[in-house]
Amino acid sequence: MKKLSVKQWMGYLGLASVVVLLIVWAPSYYGKKIFFIDNVKYSKQSEASNVITYASSAWYGHKVLTVENGTEGKKVILGGEDYLVQQRQSVSKASAADDYESEIQYEVTYPNGKVYRVENLSGNLIAYDEKEQWYSHMVVYSGSERLLQPGEEYYHPIEFVRAAFEQYHDRNGTVPFLVLAIAAFAWGYAIFRFEAFRELLFKISYGLWIDNGEPSELYHYSSMGGGLLIMGLGVWIFFQSL
Repeated sequence: MKKLSVKQWMGYLGLASVVVLLIVWAPSYYGKKIFFIDNVKYSKQSEASNVITYASSAWYGHKVLTVENGTEGKKVILGGEDYLVQQRQSVSKASAADDYESEIQYEVTYPNGKVYRVENLSGNLIAYDEKEQWYSHMVVYSGSERLLQPGEEYYHPIEFVRAAFEQYHDRNGTVPFLVLAIAAFAWGYAIFRFEAFRELLFKISYGLWIDNGEPSELYHYSSMGGGLLIMGLGVWIFFQSL
């Protein structure tokens, strides 16, 4: 058995450290629930009696949002202003197919007194203004400055419903992308690092057409280059999973 050099030992130790850190870090990151308000991602930081505190990461400027459960409903406090979210009685609505879909309705009251109605239709949240017209939300910027249309609220009422009720929170990140990233990186590393693995791939690829064939140096070098590219692809997929 060939003895490993100090450099090889250091490489394997570093790789093992990355694997251990990933195993420890991944469950806490991908296991938490998140929601977005104004493109800022919030996750739960603490919960005490009737108050839940959510905060964004340093990437989003450490913004804080709290949800208070009260007798009138859930109060979402953001930027020093209170937004009241009240769940109304669920109703049933006949569909075109003569069956019934359950609707959950909410009312969101803004600090300026305006009230918006939000419906959950088959899992999709739809907002209506005080005139019962569909309330859309198109974000427009001029440089770094947010431009508001006449009568437009800075925050959309659907965002407060998502913040107030945890059933609308999403899982953080994309676990299938994480698995794909690990598989791609491991496959690329095996191709780059292990000559025996490259020879196995050669036999699988060309063994049926070449008798007693052996991979050339060009095959090894090109395969190693391909392995580096696959490792880079794995790193890119990992960042897409976040």
